[in-house]
Amino acid sequence: MEPLHKEKKHLLIVGGTGFIGSHLAEYIINKGWKVSSLSRKSKKNKLIKKVKYIYANISYSKNLKEKLNHKFTHVVNLCG
Repeated sequence: MEPLHKEKKHLLIVGGTGFIGSHLAEYIINKGWKVSSLSRKSKKNKLIKKVKYIYANISYSKNLKEKLNHKFTHVVNLCG
């Protein structure tokens, strides 16, 4: 028996603007998940409309904590 309040799955892709990350995001969105992408630099071309893009340097923990204010059910690290 499944719970009545089933939470939608939310994936955070660290390095989501790269080749593999962007293709993974498209695949996961087509499966009905919410997707967020964490990257150091913005990639102005070929942004996916349903992806929430978060730009931060993961070396600075204070900045990172401010930017990551969502709850994620899954995390994939694809950063280089």
